[in-house]
Amino acid sequence: TGSFQKHLCVVTAVGTLCSGGESWYSHYKDNFKYRIQWSPVIMTPLLAGAALASLVSKRAADTLLPVASAAAMLNGAIGTGYHIRGILRRPGGKKKPLYNTLYGPPIFAPMLFSACGLLGMLAYLMRRERR
Repeated sequence: TGSFQKHLCVVTAVGTLCSGGESWYSHYKDNFKYRIQWSPVIMTPLLAGAALASLVSKRAADTLLPVASAAAMLNGAIGTGYHIRGILRRPGGKKKPLYNTLYGPPIFAPMLFSACGLLGMLAYLMRRERR
């Protein structure tokens, strides 16, 4: 019992690296037009590093992981707000919601980053394996 925390830490690290890579590529295509677009790129190594450090250190699992996870969830929530704003600012605005949602900023991308933070928080709440 207790090895589930380590498994969730691995899943958190892998998911964060994939989500962070996708956000880097998408924001790179946009030339990082706004400074806030750097936030998921900066948060990615922090959360992935905290998750990987939690594999070997109980102290990291109790201190670094919940802080980095909460910051990632907050970052994803703020990003979702910015993506919704970006959809509404497209030509047609509220008159073409389906078109703007399909071709505007991806609405679920920041939520995916939040989900990585949620996985990290779940890993923090799990019981640690006894040796």
